[in-house]
Amino acid sequence: MKISQEYYEKSMIIAEKELQPIHPTRLELSLDYALFCCEVLNDTEKAKKIAGNAFDQAVPDLNKLDEETFKDSATILQCLRENIKLWTPIDEEDSEL
Repeated sequence: MKISQEYYEKSMIIAEKELQPIHPTRLELSLDYALFCCEVLNDTEKAKKIAGNAFDQAVPDLNKLDEETFKDSATILQCLRENIKLWTPIDEEDSEL
């Protein structure tokens, strides 16, 4: 597990340097890493932080994409949002409204 986590962290650093926040590959990596943190490491707070950061950084640039890239990115953003909701306790959701 430790080696997997190290590779995810290294991959995230490269993606953040080389790809725009809205790029589907960067979004997919963020989603995969967040799921790894939740399901393998049992660290929902870290998963929520990774997914939330990816979502928040990508949304402002969504309207700058061509149609095909928009579809890919929007689908991944929807998955990120759904997982953030799953990882957020109900009492936290109520306070965010």
